[in-house]
Amino acid sequence: MKKRMKIFTAFSVLSLTFTLASSVYAEKPIPQYVKDKVETQVKASEYQLPKVQAWETDMNGNTVKVIPLSERVTTSDGISALAVPNDGYIYAFDRYDPNGATRNWKYRNAGIFRVVNGLSTISKVTYTQQSTTEVTWSVNSSISGSSTVGNGFLAGITLEYNIGVDRAKTWTKGQQYGVEQEIPAKTTAYLTNYQVGVNSNGILYYKKYAPGGTSQVGVYQETAGGTVISKNDVSIVITATEPAI
Repeated sequence: MKKRMKIFTAFSVLSLTFTLASSVYAEKPIPQYVKDKVETQVKASEYQLPKVQAWETDMNGNTVKVIPLSERVTTSDGISALAVPNDGYIYAFDRYDPNGATRNWKYRNAGIFRVVNGLSTISKVTYTQQSTTEVTWSVNSSISGSSTVGNGFLAGITLEYNIGVDRAKTWTKGQQYGVEQEIPAKTTAYLTNYQVGVNSNGILYYKKYAPGGTSQVGVYQETAGGTVISKNDVSIVITATEPAI
């Protein structure tokens, strides 16, 4: 019985030593070189928004290139589901057909966690969010300017590729995310929480109606895309390490 008590006490001291060291050093400012390294990774993974182009196809199948709706509609909230450009026709959003969707594992920096392992052995830690942070999507204005089109854009990605996506995600202070990371003995490590995005581009489809909205006269198509937020993916990376002082 006494031996068990001694073993438990020794383990408690080791655990307490690591916890205290981690708590103290986590409050210190993140070095600029670490921030710069993270920013470089984010910029390297930046997704370029597609150039906006548009076409209209009449009911006989004839297709012509036209000025994009986003350049013809000047409402305060962007293109609405039944926006009326200056040509007098009504354009009702129909769907988004994606050409592709790929995960962007370093879309945005959602936080950096400094942890110190003052022990002489490897320790395992889990990333802890240091401040509540919201990360949002980056898409063409034709998508972000209308809730209907935005919802259709997200739905198109989910239906085609079975990826849960959204406009934004909030990382809550004090919450732990990801799997355990191994920190070498006597080492200070900087763990980065990269928001995972999903890059996609494709075509927005609208049904074109004659003035009054009762008779369909064609289909309007516009290129669009951007990076949306992955709901479920987590990307925690050890960005840098240095000797623990």
